[in-house]
Amino acid sequence: MSDDLQPGDRVIELAAMSRSAGMFSGLIAIPLTVFCLTRSWLWTVLAIIAGLVIGYGVALTMGRLMFPTVDGNVVVVKHGSGSIFAAMRASLAPSIVISVLMVVVTMVLPGPQIWAGSIGIAATLVVGVAIALLGALS
Repeated sequence: MSDDLQPGDRVIELAAMSRSAGMFSGLIAIPLTVFCLTRSWLWTVLAIIAGLVIGYGVALTMGRLMFPTVDGNVVVVKHGSGSIFAAMRASLAPSIVISVLMVVVTMVLPGPQIWAGSIGIAATLVVGVAIALLGALS
């Protein structure tokens, strides 16, 4: 069987996967970190909105840098177990950038707040891996 794409093949658009992973990483990790720091539902709700905006912005930038469109053509990989590496790259890159941003912010705060940043790191990595596996294998 050929590895070339044929009409009707299921594919994964990598920039879209990157946007989804970054948005969901921001949506889950930033409010979780804020809640661990403040124990306030008001700040957590505000962090949900901020997480969506920050996550989507980071992921949009990462997707455009990593998988640029040329003449309207997008970067795709064939769906299946062979696409796991490309899917991991697409989904973990924005998740890691969001993790680094969260750690920098928690390091600037007074007191030993790095534990909250580590919870956020774990959440972003879990979300990134889950989106890659679901996208590649579902």
